[in-house]
Amino acid sequence: AEQMARIRRWQEAVRQRWENLTAREREVLALVAEGMSNRHIATILGLSEHTVETHVGHLLSKLDISSRAEAIAWAWQHGLVEDARP
Repeated sequence: AEQMARIRRWQEAVRQRWENLTAREREVLALVAEGMSNRHIATILGLSEHTVETHVGHLLSKLDISSRAEAIAWAWQHGLVEDARP
C-alpha cells in the first residue's frame, strides 16, 4: 500500500510539472527532445531564436532541471513527448 502511495505521489508530481508548462513550452520541449537546435525550432514555429531560448529557459525552470539533455531525458522518461505536438 505504501509503495502504491509513493507511485501515485510521483505520478502526480510529474503531471503537475507537465501541466505547469504552457502549450508553447510543451511544443518546444517536444522539438528539443527530437534533438533540434533553438534556431531550427525558431524556424519551424515562426519565432525568433531569442524567444525559443526564453521558452527553453522557462521549461527548464518549471521542470526543475538544468540542461537540455535533462529535458530530453525527462520528456522521454515520462512518455510525454508524443502528447506535446499538435
